Amino acid sequence: MPAKKIENMINEKLPNEVQKNALDFISYFDKDVHFEDENWCWKAMYRGETVFHFRIGGFQDEPHWLAWSASAVDYSDTEIDEQTKKVAWDNICTCGNCGSDCAPGRHAVIFGKTFENCCTSSLMFINPNRDGLECIKKLIDIRKADIISHTK
Repeated sequence: MPAKKIENMINEKLPNEVQKNALDFISYFDKDVHFEDENWCWKAMYRGETVFHFRIGGFQDEPHWLAWSASAVDYSDTEIDEQTKKVAWDNICTCGNCGSDCAPGRHAVIFGKTFENCCTSSLMFINPNRDGLECIKKLIDIRKADIISHTK
């Protein structure tokens, strides 16, 4: 889905600071990233691989947006500052037994810390604030670097 249509949806559905952060999130992706519509959410794609997922509005059209990691990426070998680790750890996505591959939850290691009962996408941010947005941007950079290292 073109970024312009996504921007229009963000402007239409999200208020104030929530809107600003969502626009900041999608603008962080460079021209090499495109968005694919998955009917109820979007995938940010880079070199044929998913970088991050996001959704505007809730399941009942609540005024929020969600961003979640593309997969069960193990970030434990990644050098990262303590603040980013803390923000990531505060946004672990617990398995909700939705019937996906992770049910009834899986073991995940995120920046060296072990978590149990995690969803396949181990990190989820709901209406991320400035710290959350900065963490997501770092995760995007890590994911893109991981994609580059595996496609050389």
